[in-house]
Amino acid sequence: MRRLIWLGGAAALSAGAAANLTAQVAGGAEPQALAAAHAALEQCAAGSAGDAAAKRVADEAEASFRSLVRDDDRNVAARVGLAQVLVRCQLHHAGVPTVMALIADAEAQLQAALAVEPEHWNARFTLAMLLKNMPAMLGRGPDATREFERLIAHQPRDDVAPQHALPFVHLGDLHTASGRSAAAVQTWRRGLALLPTHPELRARLEAAGAPLVPDSSWLSTPDAAASDLAPVYAFAPLRAEAANHQFQEVRASTTLRRMDVYTMPGGTAEMLQALQAMPGATRAGDGAELYIRGGDPAETPIFFDGGRLAFTGRWESLQGASMGVVDATILRRAYFSSGGFSARYGNALSGIVDVETEGRPAATSVRAGANMVQAGGSVRTAMGDKTGAWATLGATDTRLLNRMTGEAARYTRAPQSVQGVAGVTFDPLPGVELRTTVLSVADRYGRLVEMHGHAGEFASSSIMQHAALSARAVSPDGRRGISAALTASRRDGGMSFGVLDRQREDVAGGGRVDLDAVAFRSTRVRAGVELTRFTASTSGAVPTTASLAPGAPSMALAAEQEDALHAGAYLETEHEPFPGLALVAGLRVDALPGDDMTAADPRVALAWTSGDWTLRAGGGVFHQGSWRARYRVPDAGQPGGTPRRAEHLVAGVERGGMLSLRAEAYVKQYSEYAATGAGPQAVAGTNTGLDAMARWSPAGGLNGWVSYSLLRGRVELEGGDVVPSTLDVTHSFTSVARMPVGESWEVGATARYATGKPFTPVVHAGSGVAGTAGVPTYGEINGDRLPDYRRLDARVTRYFNIGGRRLALGYVEMLNLLDRANVMSYTWGPDDGRRVPVNSVFGHRVFVLGAEFQFQ
Repeated sequence: MRRLIWLGGAAALSAGAAANLTAQVAGGAEPQALAAAHAALEQCAAGSAGDAAAKRVADEAEASFRSLVRDDDRNVAARVGLAQVLVRCQLHHAGVPTVMALIADAEAQLQAALAVEPEHWNARFTLAMLLKNMPAMLGRGPDATREFERLIAHQPRDDVAPQHALPFVHLGDLHTASGRSAAAVQTWRRGLALLPTHPELRARLEAAGAPLVPDSSWLSTPDAAASDLAPVYAFAPLRAEAANHQFQEVRASTTLRRMDVYTMPGGTAEMLQALQAMPGATRAGDGAELYIRGGDPAETPIFFDGGRLAFTGRWESLQGASMGVVDATILRRAYFSSGGFSARYGNALSGIVDVETEGRPAATSVRAGANMVQAGGSVRTAMGDKTGAWATLGATDTRLLNRMTGEAARYTRAPQSVQGVAGVTFDPLPGVELRTTVLSVADRYGRLVEMHGHAGEFASSSIMQHAALSARAVSPDGRRGISAALTASRRDGGMSFGVLDRQREDVAGGGRVDLDAVAFRSTRVRAGVELTRFTASTSGAVPTTASLAPGAPSMALAAEQEDALHAGAYLETEHEPFPGLALVAGLRVDALPGDDMTAADPRVALAWTSGDWTLRAGGGVFHQGSWRARYRVPDAGQPGGTPRRAEHLVAGVERGGMLSLRAEAYVKQYSEYAATGAGPQAVAGTNTGLDAMARWSPAGGLNGWVSYSLLRGRVELEGGDVVPSTLDVTHSFTSVARMPVGESWEVGATARYATGKPFTPVVHAGSGVAGTAGVPTYGEINGDRLPDYRRLDARVTRYFNIGGRRLALGYVEMLNLLDRANVMSYTWGPDDGRRVPVNSVFGHRVFVLGAEFQFQ
């Protein structure tokens, strides 16, 4: 439930923009309407905060630029002008809640402009300034650095103007803020080689006590970037920019940043909660499980700095985990694909989540916060010219919350957890980065429940650690790169309830190497190999039927150990035969864990972009081994079998801009099932559906998004019967909206709805040992449906600007305002075998008060 928003950085951004964003690239005469809009821009930029006349002019300028963009969505000058109005004018008059929407809108306009004209100087400089002045806690410093470096690499070297020195000025400032004083001095000296008398460059060098000696050595490479500047290249799967070409995103995907997770009302600052609101996510629960297009959570692995997490949640139960383990405060970005993903990813059937933590901090920042459930803090700091570190620590205890909801008596031990994450980044050479990240989580709880024929205490506890050591290097021109990662994960977790008393230790270790190169101006090649070894040791006792009552059949486990190996390799090419059209073809080969089989998976995708619109299509074959870490009771009422092969076919359309739209239809066919579980075995399955999303982000007003998913899932059983799949949630709907109110308030709400998923009814509980329930008799497989899922959350936030780059905020998070105990499944109780609902994690109306302080 942590939340972060920025104000101090906004003031610096506005001042920096007003001073430096006036330069326009030389060109033909502006059309009259564009010239008038620019004149209004300069007039409003000269005003001050609180100046009513300046605000009216700002509104007029914004309306003029927006009209020009509507008339021609490829009008780069109009988009850049609109972005400058937002940051140079409207930011002066914005309250804290509005600042974020203004910045998001400005960044979207600039990215759209650069998609049309990648080397537009003013667009890229404006974007770089925007990113530079964002607070360090948002982790955009590396993005700003990359934009300035690209600008330097491609701006004129002969016919230079005063504004061409500004990228050197601000890039040096970024180096200084991150403790790289030597790199800052070198950058400013290179700027002097272009403009020896530029006052800001000279002032920076004098303040650093450095001689005013121009460095012209980098000018000897006229067709490439400076040879020892850090390259302008972001590694796949996110985005790549070569020195003279920018590749588009071919597959439909979602990239979440830290702010996206923080600002979702009711999202509890959890990455998985935010992803559950995205198109493609099936609303099958509200815990930490991610169901993608009707697939089991195990079919969508989560990668953390290059390695697969052994387990992604806290407070495990028989229904899954309640909360996730990825702390949003350390998130740089999370790449999410709900199908048809790249050949880079193997051993996955439905989707992937690739999490990248923060890199080397650009400046020192501190955050501390607490609410009625958890408390924690984080710190980021630069450590000299080449090293930076960050760390976050948090603790959760729900005892107060349990008392407020009247649930305290049901807990024998309130859910508690402690989590810590830390990272160190070292840049030994230009274009080379070494990073290590360590995550550790411990959790425990106990609760009185009725399920599977038994009433008693369900106890669960676990400890998980994950460590990653990664390296990346990029050529000076940004055309070739290599990345490598070594990761190790361990989780020791157990649960006990009736005859179930299971303890399992999972250990995984491995590494991967990825190569990425621009072979020609319009062709990019990616290739890689990976190897991971899995080991599991299980002890205790597990039931052999669905009954967990004392005396029910069970089997003792004597530290049984299993081992599995996953080895994979891939090759993928991306080609743009002409601007706007992108083609991708790849092949992946995997030796799968848990099975004695090798799979070869071809995958293809194409995209056609024109203006704000993109048409996409793709498909391929995907394999995953039968190795699973999560425990499931042997329930004969559920279809058994674990699919190991899926074929994806997707086609969709996307529109960018202030009102962005996305829709994608898909077919996913399962096959090659491994025999698992106690129910009738599945031999084939088909999920078809449609995912759609509309997002709107007007500056200063109501902003948010609506996502909708239509799903039809069917499973063919042995014998030929076709039944609804267990995750056949026909309709899933999520709406997220936020609205600034005045200068210092913001309100927001998230509404969720989903059709009830299928279940198999118990028609008779049978006769068990005295005082216990026996093995149940089931009705038609998945012949009934749970009640529909409905949930409404809200948040009210009050911001307090306490000067400079310090910000305090208070908030109240309101979860499940409808006070609806959504049913996630049905089980049966002891003695009479009556139906017992298993309710959602957030089964009561909850109000959580909290506060946070941020400083940089």
